[in-house]
Amino acid sequence: MKNVLIILFIIFISSCSNKVELIGDWKINGFIVNEIKSEITPNFSPIFFKTDSLVIYFNQLNRYSVKRDSIFLYDLENDKMINKMGIEFVDKNNFNLHYTRYLKNRDNDSIKTIPYESQWTKIN
Repeated sequence: MKNVLIILFIIFISSCSNKVELIGDWKINGFIVNEIKSEITPNFSPIFFKTDSLVIYFNQLNRYSVKRDSIFLYDLENDKMINKMGIEFVDKNNFNLHYTRYLKNRDNDSIKTIPYESQWTKIN
């Protein structure tokens, strides 16, 4: 019984460590705002993930790290986190970025949250 548990634990750990390879060039192919798919895909610049944990995101060079279901972008000069998004790996050629926009109502100081999702495909 102990051996079975050890084998199951090893299989579980190895399956958790299987990462989708982000390195490469990615283009947007879909955009969802407030759970409604936009009929027009925005003309965002491609995302370029490099082997040395560098990414070109919206024409800015940043360092990135992926932890579980989140991706963090850091400023290269002062190493401060500048963006955090949810990342969902669909398959080896597709991923989705999830983020929230916060809008403050000037009249009553309430805050409206709008969820965004962008869908990205690897450029061959």
